[in-house]
Amino acid sequence: MSILKIAINSNNGRFTLSLKNLVNNVLDNVYNMVGASVYQSGFLQGKDVEINLPFARKGIYFVKVSGGLEQFIKKMIVN
Repeated sequence: MSILKIAINSNNGRFTLSLKNLVNNVLDNVYNMVGASVYQSGFLQGKDVEINLPFARKGIYFVKVSGGLEQFIKKMIVN
């Protein structure tokens, strides 16, 4: 079972992060292909978090979620 899931991996910049078995106080970032941060949240609370990137260009992005000593990175495609 994956701890981090992205609902609708291929999307238009709006997607839901499903966080399982992570402590609260989780920080998430979204990076483009050259490593520039295009989104950063404060600390997330809850299991499902909706992210909206209305100005994201088409392409591949990486979602990084950090909590405590754990880090998870998932690839995401914006159409």
